[in-house]
Amino acid sequence: MLIWSVAAISLAAGAPLPIVGAIAIVGISPIFGTVTLAGSAMAYAWWHREKRQRRLSEAGLFREIAGDVSAGSSLREAVGRCQSELVSQTVRRLCDSGASMADVGAEMAASLPVNGRRFSALCSMTEHSGSSVVDAIEMFALNAVAEEELNQKTRASLAQARMSAWVVGVAPIALTGLVLVSQGIPEPGGAPVIIPMAVGAGLELAGTAIVFTVSGRVAR
Repeated sequence: MLIWSVAAISLAAGAPLPIVGAIAIVGISPIFGTVTLAGSAMAYAWWHREKRQRRLSEAGLFREIAGDVSAGSSLREAVGRCQSELVSQTVRRLCDSGASMADVGAEMAASLPVNGRRFSALCSMTEHSGSSVVDAIEMFALNAVAEEELNQKTRASLAQARMSAWVVGVAPIALTGLVLVSQGIPEPGGAPVIIPMAVGAGLELAGTAIVFTVSGRVAR
């Protein structure tokens, strides 16, 4: 009954349907449901992260700006209309108010880790030159693509390490916990059984924590 209540509350709170379904499966088959729930949660977290990374893609930003400028818009208009989350509300206000492109570029530089300084310099240059900036912006996009591909390979390697840590370190503990809850402590019980189990669980959790700590540092 508790599992069904949790599933209903999760659904009412707006949780993704796969997650709600996995919670419901736990009520029918605890072991299979737990594995399904863990897999669904990780898949949803990956999808959500990838979606956000696309909105924060520096390559996508410069591709959109280059396309807009190629279609006849000014650099100011292209930046102001850009849908990327890398364009802050402050930048949009600067574009709308007619502030100098040098100020626009300087404001955007901090949010563009790959091309920020070069884009800022390009914006300053447009104040004194009427030459086309499309080629330069397309080059910025290529630079960002190369950096994003490298980051994607790094994230894939880290994801494999973290998945292994979950499977080796956390899944056995979760399954053991389910068995203990459903069937109790194995005979003969007491300290001879509980202490080795606790030590083993502690070592597995410590190893998992080390993997996540090291991978987190590499990701930064």
